[in-house]
Amino acid sequence: MDYVLIIIFQALGVMYRAGKQVGELKKEHPESDMKHITDLFFKEDWNVLVMSFVVLLTYLAVHYVVSFLEIDWTKKLAFFGIDLTLGSVYLLISVGIAIVLGYKGQDLIYKWLGTAADKLDKEVSDKLQ
Repeated sequence: MDYVLIIIFQALGVMYRAGKQVGELKKEHPESDMKHITDLFFKEDWNVLVMSFVVLLTYLAVHYVVSFLEIDWTKKLAFFGIDLTLGSVYLLISVGIAIVLGYKGQDLIYKWLGTAADKLDKEVSDKLQ
């Protein structure tokens, strides 16, 4: 169950950031239609999404390794006045990290590898000439 939640929340973070990136491209290039921008994003920046998937696999591997540590996951903790087990607190933190990794990972990878914005800039400059 932990892995399913991590996959869902990290995918949500990636999708939210990718949608925001497409929206930013649309704002920078209002002359292009949304379908063209979306198609160009997936055509040019598929490698960004693949790297986000690699980040997800790495985080799942780390989560798997942690499961082998000899930790008493049933130990009770007082968390904001609520009695929770160490395992449930770890799951909450893991899901939070997953959504942050999805969002910020997509953001950083796009800054390093993204090419759709350059392609749109070139299209606009070609039209103006």
